[in-house]
Amino acid sequence: MKKILSAIIVVMIVTACSSSAIKKLSDDTYVIYKEDHRGVFGSASSLKAGVINEANDFAAEKGGVAIEVLSEFHPVGILGDWATYKYEFRVATISRSLDKTAISNVSSRCLIDRVIDYDDGIANVDAIAKAVARKCYKHCVTDIIVANNMSVSRESSLYESCKDQASDAIFQTRHIKREGGEVKRYGSLLYIKRRGDSHYKILLSAYDTSNKIEFLINCQKGIDSINVNMHNIEISGLSLFEMLKLNNSTEDLVQLNVNDEKLSWYRGSDQEEPRISIPSPRLNKFFPSSETLIVGSAGNEIEFYLGGYRDALKEIESECPTVKM
Repeated sequence: MKKILSAIIVVMIVTACSSSAIKKLSDDTYVIYKEDHRGVFGSASSLKAGVINEANDFAAEKGGVAIEVLSEFHPVGILGDWATYKYEFRVATISRSLDKTAISNVSSRCLIDRVIDYDDGIANVDAIAKAVARKCYKHCVTDIIVANNMSVSRESSLYESCKDQASDAIFQTRHIKREGGEVKRYGSLLYIKRRGDSHYKILLSAYDTSNKIEFLINCQKGIDSINVNMHNIEISGLSLFEMLKLNNSTEDLVQLNVNDEKLSWYRGSDQEEPRISIPSPRLNKFFPSSETLIVGSAGNEIEFYLGGYRDALKEIESECPTVKM
């Protein structure tokens, strides 16, 4: 009898979460609602994780990522008052995620900067997206026309695409902040702190809009003692190797000046764009007393404006255990 009772309890626990159907709320927004019939045997964390995983799998099938719009958890009560979790999410298909800035066009940077300026985290997303899209309209349209070899006569039809990108940037920014992260600016520098599974990823970015090349401090801060802390500096962009005359180089290690000092950089590229990097550098080599950073060699240089870097460096130093000036 005990074995039979135990088996019944196991079956009840395994099957007790009511099946959930993903319902479409709009063109790209969906909701999942699930009840947990395990009662005292259930847990809030497993209920939420199951729903979020379901949303992530659904978004991946559509070639995007699930960005939380809102969520509501109701704890278990008595007499059939089951624990429930409602998860509303947007399937974002923006090609450049805030997980890694890698901003290779001016419009993406404009959208993120304007979201920082306009969004208070509670205002209507559509209204904010319209304001952001209007501000970045020329950049959005120019980028799309060039990327897709379109006729200039298509300009007027591209506004909705720009607004969709703005909406995605808003949802991603809000999602980062809900998880304890930050998205803000220090002068001309973009600062992002995002929580991962067992660490925070912290990014400080300067952007050369003329050549569409990004200078990035990339820091990882472990949440507990078993996680690895690290930081590096990298520069990336589609025209990077051409600008620095590295197209014909086969060396993994290249020598480039940083202001007046020659430093060794690792040369590499991924599926997105060429990049050079230095692991665990001292930051005082990159942030002189002036607000200008020059990287390259005579006649082949890239210049970044670092306005606001002093306050940004204080934040980086306090957040990143491995950073030293």
